[in-house]
Amino acid sequence: MIAILIATGMRRGEVVALKLRDIDFETERVRVVGKGDKERTAYLHNGAMCALRD
Repeated sequence: MIAILIATGMRRGEVVALKLRDIDFETERVRVVGKGDKERTAYLHNGAMCALRD
C-alpha cells in the first residue's frame, strides 16, 4: 500500500477502495475514483507494480 501511495499520490481512502478491475497490469495504470466520484488515471512504476502482483 505504501508503494502505491508514494508512486501515485493517491489518498489513503482511494487506495483502500481500489478493486482489482481498476488496475491495468499491461499499461501499468490505475483507475482512481476520488472525491465527488471523479475518475482519474494514475501511473505506477515497476516497484509498485511488483508489489501489486505479489
